[in-house]
Amino acid sequence: MNLKTLFALLAAASMASASPTDLSFPPKTSGGHDLNHSPVGQSFTALASQVRAGLHLADGGSFTDWLATVYPGQIIPGSYPYAIAPSVTLRLELIGGEGTDGPVLHTTTTTLTAPFFGFVDVDYAAAGVSLTVGEKYTLLATDVSGKVYPQNVSGWVVSAVSDSTLGSGQPVKDASGTIVGYLPYGAYPGGLPVLQGALVGNDAGIGDNAFQVIDLAPTPPVEQTISGVNAVITAYAPRSPGFIVINGGLELNDHLWTTNLNPQNTTFLGGLINWFQTGLLVDYTGIVSPQGLILTSLTVKPAPSALVLPSGNFPDGTVGVAYSTPVAFSGGLPPYTGSVTGLPAGLSFDGYNIIGKPTVSTVATLTITVVDSLGAAASANPTLTINPAPVKYTVKDEGKGKITGLGAGFLLVGTKKIAWDAATIIKVNTSKGFITYIDASVKVGQKVQWKGLRATATGTVLASKIEIN
Repeated sequence: MNLKTLFALLAAASMASASPTDLSFPPKTSGGHDLNHSPVGQSFTALASQVRAGLHLADGGSFTDWLATVYPGQIIPGSYPYAIAPSVTLRLELIGGEGTDGPVLHTTTTTLTAPFFGFVDVDYAAAGVSLTVGEKYTLLATDVSGKVYPQNVSGWVVSAVSDSTLGSGQPVKDASGTIVGYLPYGAYPGGLPVLQGALVGNDAGIGDNAFQVIDLAPTPPVEQTISGVNAVITAYAPRSPGFIVINGGLELNDHLWTTNLNPQNTTFLGGLINWFQTGLLVDYTGIVSPQGLILTSLTVKPAPSALVLPSGNFPDGTVGVAYSTPVAFSGGLPPYTGSVTGLPAGLSFDGYNIIGKPTVSTVATLTITVVDSLGAAASANPTLTINPAPVKYTVKDEGKGKITGLGAGFLLVGTKKIAWDAATIIKVNTSKGFITYIDASVKVGQKVQWKGLRATATGTVLASKIEIN
């Protein structure tokens, strides 16, 4: 029996077994090849609300190879009469009702690349489509490749089921009425599909097409577990079963039910013994329920101490000199979020230290604020003094003249300031003899001479030697 005769027999068998739910579509082909019908579909009655469903499709070569296993010796693998398109793009639709007039409930596009053979399924449950049990629906596949296949090239084959009412499969007869084989069982209720023979004629490609609708069992609810650390007890009920309210009970799951607790999964730390009070901290794990969170483990910890900020003022800094000092927080519950404002120019706070190089001498009043992980806050206002940069004496200077003014640690000769320190050699000629320091006996108008170094920035001389007569 040749392939053409087999297709004709399959067509006759398929038409004879057409079911009352067969659909009718006008034929649409690509490039005139009968095996490229588009669209093709099948209706079904939903037996469950959650389903996975699809049609059985194949490229011609894969189909012929399979068919050769069904009719060994009669069909040669690879004998499909057309070349195979490398790919085909299909639009798969789920339509409400029987036929194509109903609402489109879901659409997806998929590209099949040769070789392909099998069910093209969509998990409608996962896609969020819920069916109504007892209602009819239609699966529809349409070629949307946007191309005309060249002569002798086939895009896809729509497989079909056989009529299994005869138990062992429907017999296939030749023109004389002799049984030459049996069609295998189709895709429903079980078995592999065979070619929808009517497709070689001018039917619409709709009928007993191989399709499957798999009912999916409802997904059991997932047991959701929630855990937390360092939650603050804001209320509690010691009754059995009792509950603990954390974080003000803003959420339902902030109600922790102690129903399932026992000594093995409850721990009290820091000297606490089997008791609760507001302000204590808890680490917990529990299972979500309509009443709140059913605890499976609980650790109770003491309430944190008060926040502590640095006490006293910060160490002095100097203009132009790198500065760094820590800002230490303690108490409360780390981690902390701290800020320092009012810093002198050139300084900043990096979250742990005041750092930088000050540019202006000043006495600054700072504002230090810290917030711990529980939201507790504290602040302080220490001062930070930045001293002027030290004067640099670099230019040799010496001279003499009359004293025109006196001050603490310096004297004036005209507008020039002559300063001294502990290293300066001082010689003052008085009526009682020479002394080595400058006291009240030194007067304006006396003669003075000096040697030392002058600061170019200020003109002040730091004398290494001073003589006053």
